[in-house]
Amino acid sequence: MGDLVEVNPSESSIICAFGRKGSGKTTWLRSFWDSWPFDKIAIDVNGDLEPGPDAIEIYEPLGDYFPTFSDDWPKNLHFKADPGSPTYRESLDQALMLATFPQDKKVLAFMDEIGEFTTGNQTDPNLRRILMQSRHYNVSALIAGPRPMDIDTLIIGQADLIAIYDLPNLDDQARIAKTIGYPVGRFSEAITEMRALGPYYHLLWVTPGLSKSGSPTLAICNPIELD
Repeated sequence: MGDLVEVNPSESSIICAFGRKGSGKTTWLRSFWDSWPFDKIAIDVNGDLEPGPDAIEIYEPLGDYFPTFSDDWPKNLHFKADPGSPTYRESLDQALMLATFPQDKKVLAFMDEIGEFTTGNQTDPNLRRILMQSRHYNVSALIAGPRPMDIDTLIIGQADLIAIYDLPNLDDQARIAKTIGYPVGRFSEAITEMRALGPYYHLLWVTPGLSKSGSPTLAICNPIELD
């Protein structure tokens, strides 16, 4: 991946990964999470994000601003949402608000199971703010989900970098290809070729902003290795 992509944490980026559970997408996103040098918040809807041993658990009520602390070290926040709560959806959106304020603070937000953050294929307010105005709010985002058919195409369209893992459904493939403006047939052929290589291989779509070549790129990548 290093010869294709150049991610600068000082600049806002939207990074997505799609694929079936266990295909490797969350591990891939965690490689960005672990190396992030600024504040970050993991919004955990299923209890298995594992944001790291330095994570600080935060609870409701969440407030409207990223919490302040007595020292200046980057903070790693972990919010475990309660799907059984009557305010579950509102809490997810409120947690995203922490990433946007104050605006001069660089924050990375990690959203696993992105379908939980959308209603009827429409993004909730603070997610939409992050997608449309990430640079204004100094926010970057890591977004994971099993099926792009279940989410707002705004998420795909605003992504700077997309990893596609095991995604056998043709409708899912077409949704990504059409949104990024790539020929559907060629996109599906690339996925078929990638899947034949074995588990944890993935396709990578890189927009010009993050591509080392300066041009949009679709490439098959080897499984990543984590220490």
